[in-house]
Amino acid sequence: MNRSSNTAGENAEAEWSVPDWDSWIEENTAELLLFARARTRNEADARDVLQKALVQLVHCVESGRFKGGVMKSWVKQAICNLSKDLGRREDSLLSRQGRALADAETEAEPPWFSSPDDQKYLAGRVQELLKSLPAGFAEVVVLKIWDENTFQEIGEILRINPNTAASRYRYALKYMWDALQRSPIE
Repeated sequence: MNRSSNTAGENAEAEWSVPDWDSWIEENTAELLLFARARTRNEADARDVLQKALVQLVHCVESGRFKGGVMKSWVKQAICNLSKDLGRREDSLLSRQGRALADAETEAEPPWFSSPDDQKYLAGRVQELLKSLPAGFAEVVVLKIWDENTFQEIGEILRINPNTAASRYRYALKYMWDALQRSPIE
């Protein structure tokens, strides 16, 4: 074992420090919110899940349990866990109360992407296609295209095999391509 590599690893861990939270959150919110939107059913849930994940991160860092690493990946894993919990709770509630509440919430959902006026139609179509993807596929597309993660990183974030992430990505793109062939963008 090379002694210098141990020292470098120890130094990297020792050099890690708590970030300036305001600037870190400002820098990463858009990307994390897009990921949360892909994991949840509506805008309000996405914002709630993101907020809870950020609060968990702050508590973890301040308590000393977070010793360094990629905070954005940690938050994405927290978003995955929180959105699954939220989905289970909502499924239970919706099975008792019916779908009327869910339909009313999704009608006034704001756009997922900020884009110039001449691209609003395209952004709307992409958003529709992402929302129509089977469960688990939209999040892989968001992580791959917008967050520019590798399949290895996506696998770590979603806690799936990287080959599964790659497969979901391919199937999602094929699904979106087929949908565009049936109803092309004008």
